[in-house]
Amino acid sequence: MSKQKILAKRIFWSLMFLAWVALIAYFTVQDGDTSATTTGVIASRFYRESNKMFEILFGRGISYATFHFYIRKLGHFMIHAGLAFITVRTSLWMTLERSFGLKLAWVFAIAIAVLDEMAQMLIPGRYTAVMDFLINLSGVIVGAFISSLIGPRSFRIKKKAPPTRSYSVKYGDSDSYFPQ
Repeated sequence: MSKQKILAKRIFWSLMFLAWVALIAYFTVQDGDTSATTTGVIASRFYRESNKMFEILFGRGISYATFHFYIRKLGHFMIHAGLAFITVRTSLWMTLERSFGLKLAWVFAIAIAVLDEMAQMLIPGRYTAVMDFLINLSGVIVGAFISSLIGPRSFRIKKKAPPTRSYSVKYGDSDSYFPQ
C-alpha cells in the first residue's frame, strides 16, 4: 500500500474516532429530560411493530416503559461497541505493532466508557449505574473483538512457515540423501 493511502487511512480513522467521541459526549451531557426524549423518539418508532412481534413470539406484549428501557440499554451497548471498533481501527493504522495498538484501543475505549458514566453524576436528571457501565464494557469487548477479526490483512497475525532443514548433496556418497 502506498504511503499516500496509508496517510489517508490514518486521517480517516482519526477523524472517525474524534467524531465518535464527540457523539458520546453529546449524548452524555444531555440532561435527563432531553435524553429521555431523544430515546423516546427512537422507541416510539419501533414500539408498535416490536410489540406485535413479542405478542406473536411470547403470547403477550411488553409495556412501552419496558421497551424504552431496553432501547436505552441497547443504545449504551451499540455506541460503545462502535467506539471500540473505531478505536481499534484507528490504533492499528497509527501504530506499527499490532499488540500495542490493540492494548491502546482497549485502554482508550474502557477509559471513555468509565468517563461517560462518571460524567452523568454531574448532569441534572441523570445517574450513574453499574449496570450501564457493564453494558458499556460488554459493548467495548464485542466491538473490539469484531474489529480485530475483520481487520486489514496487514494487521492480522501471520503464521510463520516451519523452518526447513538444509540437505547437503555429495555426488558419489551413499549417504547423500540423508540430512546432515
